[in-house]
Amino acid sequence: MGRLDDAERFLNKALESRLADRSPNAWDIATTRENLAQVQEVRGNLKEAKALRMIGAPDEMCCSNYNCTSQVTKLATLRTCSVCRSIFYCCTACQKQDWKRHKAYCKRT
Repeated sequence: MGRLDDAERFLNKALESRLADRSPNAWDIATTRENLAQVQEVRGNLKEAKALRMIGAPDEMCCSNYNCTSQVTKLATLRTCSVCRSIFYCCTACQKQDWKRHKAYCKRT
């Protein structure tokens, strides 16, 4: 929506709060990291996006498809985009569903 700075600021505060509270809900933390990664993806910072996603690796990651219903998963079970290698999906269906969004930002890194 053109307010990436605001989104990043609020998501960083949310992540900081969740980590400080040692939230038992790994899904909240993984989802917040994923949302921050998508902000970086939109900005063209794919290396930073991947770094944010990998913070929880190998045990607390989530699918990069916003509409995915899976919870936290392990890195070993996720698929990586074969072009940019900065985004992860739980299955081919999620990767195909998210491609309309991701293709605008996908590039070789």
